[in-house]
Amino acid sequence: TTTTTTTAATNTNNPSNTNINPYNDALLTVCADKPTGLHPLPTTMCKEYVSCVNGEVVSTQQCADFLIFDSTIQGCNWENLVECNDTGLPPPSTGGGGGG
Repeated sequence: TTTTTTTAATNTNNPSNTNINPYNDALLTVCADKPTGLHPLPTTMCKEYVSCVNGEVVSTQQCADFLIFDSTIQGCNWENLVECNDTGLPPPSTGGGGGG
C-alpha cells in the first residue's frame, strides 16, 4: 500500500498569496473581462491585485507597506512611481494639447 500526500505550492515571488473563497461573489467577476495576468483589485487603491487566468481569479495578492500594484511592471512598486486608478490602465488624458 502506497500513501501519497499532496501539499499546495507556496508562491514566494509575491508579498502575500491568499487562496480565493469561491463563495465571494465580488471576486468571481473581477477577471471576467480581463486577459490572463495580474490586475489591480478594484476599490483597494492598487494595494491588492488579482491573478487572472482564462477569465477566472486564481489568487489575490497584497503589496507591502508603501508599495502599490504597478500594471507596467506587473508587480508592486513605490507609491510615488505609480498612477493608480484601480483599473490598471493609465489615467485618461486631460487634454491640454491644441485643438482650437
